[in-house]
Amino acid sequence: MKSVRQNIHLEMLNERRKREFDKRLRNALNYDLEFYKFKNGKINVSKMSRCTGICKSVLSRELYKRGIL
Repeated sequence: MKSVRQNIHLEMLNERRKREFDKRLRNALNYDLEFYKFKNGKINVSKMSRCTGICKSVLSRELYKRGIL
């Protein structure tokens, strides 16, 4: 059973993780997307995930939500 203090701490950690994720994703999208593209024009999600430090599956889901993939 978690105490109130533990819950507050976990919520703060979760918020910080979300902010970091959003910051990394925004930085990657603001960067020149040609850097992450193959010669055929598709985005190289593996390269983008390695460069940004975001998991490949999460990154592809977010790119799909934003209409980039």
